[in-house]
Amino acid sequence: MEEFELTKENELDLEIIKGGEGSGYPAPHYGRPGEQGGSRPRPEGEAPVAPEEEAGPPGSGVKPIGPTSERFRGSGPFSKNKVAGMKELGGGINKCYKVQIAGDGKGVLKFQDDEGTDEHLRDFKRAVLEATGTDLDACSQMHRELLASEIDDILKSDLVPKTVSKEVEGRVASVQKFVPDLKLGFRNIVAFGKPGVESTLYDAMVFDRLIGSCDRHAKNVGVQLKRKIKFIDNGYTFAKNPDKAWNGDFFTMARKTGYDFNLKEDSNEYAITAKKFSDRAYRSKKTIDRLFEEHGLPHGERQAFWDRATELKSRGAAAV
Repeated sequence: MEEFELTKENELDLEIIKGGEGSGYPAPHYGRPGEQGGSRPRPEGEAPVAPEEEAGPPGSGVKPIGPTSERFRGSGPFSKNKVAGMKELGGGINKCYKVQIAGDGKGVLKFQDDEGTDEHLRDFKRAVLEATGTDLDACSQMHRELLASEIDDILKSDLVPKTVSKEVEGRVASVQKFVPDLKLGFRNIVAFGKPGVESTLYDAMVFDRLIGSCDRHAKNVGVQLKRKIKFIDNGYTFAKNPDKAWNGDFFTMARKTGYDFNLKEDSNEYAITAKKFSDRAYRSKKTIDRLFEEHGLPHGERQAFWDRATELKSRGAAAV
């Protein structure tokens, strides 16, 4: 695989991007729905719309996940232990909180019932549905965050920080393990990832395509100093038609922003990675289908996932 180049000029011009407000990695958060850069913050002084004002027909809201159906992967303290402290993080349309997990470090928490309380977020949901055929009411952002983590675990890709559901103060939320040394942005993948990250670039490319990511951008992908790429904020995944999104998956957005990392869809590395992930997905098809059912992922979006897996399997047949 060809190496991507970090020139001295690029290195001197490098801006360390620590994240967008709402990501759990605070920093100024620019952009608005439909533009590169992430979610638009609510204008100053504008009050959120109360949930009851978003009335709809029965069954039109997000699918709840309660204490009896919580899934805790593994037996570690992050999965089992209670939230010991909680501090709200600033400003994006997705409210989130930095929390302390008793016995196992920090996490980023998002309440499921916060998803429908912001006018801009509701507009964003409608835009996502219209553009990609993805129903964020039938399967909420929280469920997609959990699914992304569970699929990551099944495929052994190690790209998504562990994400679990918890009940906190009588409310259901997702909690994603906080990655303390994460540097967000494609530029930082170049700056901090070399050498070492090259081996995971094709994993990132193929995995994000498989899970139908339609809003990957510089504020929700980064690299650890230990040379591992990580995807955070996975609420806009498992899209029915991700190619019709205004943003896109890891490779699409890296290419749009000038950081394609010399990744090539016709390379043997791509074929090998496509075979690896599609084989693992099909070996666990019953488990994945059960997860789709439990999380309420619509049938069209489930089928789109398996269509992408089939396409990857076909690409993998060319591996040597």
